[in-house]
Amino acid sequence: MAINNKIKLFAFIALSLSLGYIVLGCKSSNKNQTTSPISGIIDSFFPPKNKGIFPDELQIYVILNQKPDPQGVRFLVWRNGIQIPGKIIQEEIKEQGKYKVIFEPTEKEQGTYVVYFNYGVEAIFWTFWSEVTKTISFFPQFSYPPHGSKNFPTGSSISVSLRKAINPYTIDDETIRLIKLDISGEQDSIFDVSYLPNSLIWLPDRMEASSNYKVMITGIVPLIENSPSTIHYEIGFRTQDLEKPSIVSCNPRFCNLSSCDEVKGNFFDMWIEFQKNEELLPQSVLDNFKVYVDLPSGTEIVDFSKVYVYDVFSRSLKLISEKNLTPKRSIIIYPNKIEVRFEDLLQPPSTVRIYILPTLSDSSGNQINDFFSWCVQVVP
Repeated sequence: MAINNKIKLFAFIALSLSLGYIVLGCKSSNKNQTTSPISGIIDSFFPPKNKGIFPDELQIYVILNQKPDPQGVRFLVWRNGIQIPGKIIQEEIKEQGKYKVIFEPTEKEQGTYVVYFNYGVEAIFWTFWSEVTKTISFFPQFSYPPHGSKNFPTGSSISVSLRKAINPYTIDDETIRLIKLDISGEQDSIFDVSYLPNSLIWLPDRMEASSNYKVMITGIVPLIENSPSTIHYEIGFRTQDLEKPSIVSCNPRFCNLSSCDEVKGNFFDMWIEFQKNEELLPQSVLDNFKVYVDLPSGTEIVDFSKVYVYDVFSRSLKLISEKNLTPKRSIIIYPNKIEVRFEDLLQPPSTVRIYILPTLSDSSGNQINDFFSWCVQVVP
């Protein structure tokens, strides 16, 4: 089970069982219309749940059956998924023997509102909208870290904000996941999760450095729709690399020899492999990995006609650059490997010279800090 213990929702979510799916109603221009009495201390509230009002008529208040202690009142309001400032005012309704607690927003603007009120042992949680048209406002959508981010601290939390308010009772270890990606496949990670009206916050139990992770949302149900459809969302990111790139092996064996390696007949490809959990920065490879070919006619500086980069999240190669060059040479940049292919085969006699500059770096900015040079001789 990926989620540790249980989903940690904020206190007001535990009190929202009555929210259900929101059915859009008509706008109300009657400021005196309130929700019918509840029970106990809380008598009623305004604006009505699941209704719309015009911005210039925006009032948010709760009527209580007894005088509240101002220090015990908790009144929180979100507009479009973002908590908004305002002041709390308390008024006595003398003719009814009741008390009104008002939340007055600093600015009365259009948007979808989520309200939480708590006093004593009672609380309410409801949604309404305020706008001049019948179009329902969407929340902003973003994630931290953004998709494709590198160098993410292992001790940080992960957050995703969606365009719609979501039903908290559709959040479980099947609809939200944190997955570690490695060579062997995918592995679910343990985490806790917190919930805001349109946001989820992952609190990982532990994330490993120099690793790729994926956050998946599948099957969560939004609230503000007549016919709710499930939400699907995915981001991928990489945690901070702590070690500089280190060369492990190569093919042919040029990086393990004190002299040139020899290849007989012709030469098609070569590769250099780094440590397993490394992720090279593609642009740094293109800037700091140099290949020369010595031919009887002279020396050729290799310019690659095709550049491929391996995407760890889609598990596929992507062509990022293509030139109409002759002879044809390609470079493939994997997270921990550089491969060069000579599509137009190198024939003897020829020599390939390979250089790696000290500024070659990974996606976290760690540099190799050494100069390497090798060669491969193509012989009859």
